[in-house]
Amino acid sequence: MSDSATPGWYHAEGDPINTERYWDGSAWTDGPRPVGGFPAAPPAPPMVPMAGTYAGVYVEASQATTALVLSILGFFCCITAPIGAFVAYREKEAIDGGRRDPANRGTAVAALVIGVALCALIALGVVITVAAIAFSS
Repeated sequence: MSDSATPGWYHAEGDPINTERYWDGSAWTDGPRPVGGFPAAPPAPPMVPMAGTYAGVYVEASQATTALVLSILGFFCCITAPIGAFVAYREKEAIDGGRRDPANRGTAVAALVIGVALCALIALGVVITVAAIAFSS
């Protein structure tokens, strides 16, 4: 740049495209900046953890798979169906409360449905058995 140029922001030869430097009338000062003088976008603020989490990790471990296994085992061992339904209900409440990962909600709901359905079938079986015994005498 010639010494006669007015001080201001200009593109300096050899600098990257769409950048400019300040010419003080006799020499270049400062490093190149984007054209228009706007600095690069500031970094994004850090993520704030959700309620019930610590740095994005949920406070409590999921029990949805355990509930599903217990509910399915209720087909073979009747006592595990109500336990599976209970664990699934508690899991669903913990997910709704933000203490556990919501990705496991579908598994918890499936375990709850299976557990409750098997409990109803068990209760129906008991009623039919008691009625059969009562009317057979």
